Amino acid sequence: MFNKLLSNLPFNPSLINQVSFYGQRLKKETSVRRMGFLLVSLTLFLQLFAVFSPAQPTLARAGNDLIPGGVTSKAELIDHCNHDDFQYATILKHFAITCANLANNSAVVTLHSNDFGNTLYSMGRQPQGPVNLSTHRTTNEVTVNVSGIQQPFYMRLLSSWDARVPSTYTALSVGNGFDVQSFILFSCGNIVQKGKPTPPPTLVAKPVPPPPAPKPKPLPKPVPVPVDVCPLVPGLQTDKSQCKPCSKSKNDNDVADCLVPSKKAKNVTQNISNANNTTANAGDSIVYTLQLQNIAKISAKTTVFESMGDVLEYADITNLHGATLTSAKVVIWPEETIPAGGVTTHEINVKVKDPVPQTPSPCPPGSLASPCPNSGSFDMIMTNVYGNTINIKLPPTIIKTTEIVTTTSLPNTGPGTGLIVSFVMTSIVGYFLARSRLMAKELAIVRHDYSTSGGM
Repeated sequence: MFNKLLSNLPFNPSLINQVSFYGQRLKKETSVRRMGFLLVSLTLFLQLFAVFSPAQPTLARAGNDLIPGGVTSKAELIDHCNHDDFQYATILKHFAITCANLANNSAVVTLHSNDFGNTLYSMGRQPQGPVNLSTHRTTNEVTVNVSGIQQPFYMRLLSSWDARVPSTYTALSVGNGFDVQSFILFSCGNIVQKGKPTPPPTLVAKPVPPPPAPKPKPLPKPVPVPVDVCPLVPGLQTDKSQCKPCSKSKNDNDVADCLVPSKKAKNVTQNISNANNTTANAGDSIVYTLQLQNIAKISAKTTVFESMGDVLEYADITNLHGATLTSAKVVIWPEETIPAGGVTTHEINVKVKDPVPQTPSPCPPGSLASPCPNSGSFDMIMTNVYGNTINIKLPPTIIKTTEIVTTTSLPNTGPGTGLIVSFVMTSIVGYFLARSRLMAKELAIVRHDYSTSGGM
């Protein structure tokens, strides 16, 4: 239109009125484009803050973190180790890693969950069970007992936390005394090890010797007396192969592998006897029942542990039935003796919070956001593992539904990507603003020349 008016004006002077009208429209257009340019410029300015001062995850303090909230630097990690914050130095000692190793024998690297042929295992505080509920991936979970710490820890495949593609982590690569490659994730402080760890006994069990067998009555004539090669096992055993407490035992003293845990949950409020995979409402009372069966031939002393971290995100404990709750949200009962073939039962009563918390998840299910192995936190599911896995769902709200939908459908854009997009948009809007101003100025010049020259 601009070129058409100017090219036809010398042959049709009456078009000067249209030139004036078009010039007024260009001035209004310039005002609108100026406002748009100011807004996108402000967006670009705000995006700079996201680049130079990136936001920290509001829920990085998930219960699975070895260091709640993670660390931002190698120096911060060393400081936690030196002060044994969160018993971190004690945990590192289990992997033959010292604070000196962190300072002198480490390097910051980028770690992918599928590195080393997908053989990386990460350790956290909360169990996930055989399948990660958030990603539906197999975990190959192994229980790890750390000397000096009562509650157990859990190692599983790092790739079991991946939503759709392999995750990328900033980590500290550090050697240890076992010549096993180890890493420490900055996002949560969790330890990653190359290769599946050898599972130690999941529970500390001490064999209890049976009462001494009565001495055989003297026989009228000497006969060979069979020798009991397994004095701890009731009855007479003449072969060493019969000395194991049960078929699962690794050696004669291994009673821990003969203890079989199981769990069930009851929704008292809704009168649901098996609450697994059901939906609880705000204020519902839930009773978790733990059973530990001793399938060994002998008695065993043991301490029952139960991690309640994920449940306590949405519920409060109302009755521990004689147990205690640690700062790590682990329920511990006093040591007890389970007779051969016997079962011990414990209960935990909880009540779902009212209203149900709508706290955003640090890594929503299916999210491609900055990864951290905490994707089971605040996912509107109370997950609890004790032998078997109990999942109790909570009614989703528009807030949580939107969170899951947006994080699984929107592209993965970090602050750098956002800055580039903002810059491109600002450049485009700035170009059209400059173009409108130039055209308006040119029309003003044409009108001025036309009026001063008398239309010539």
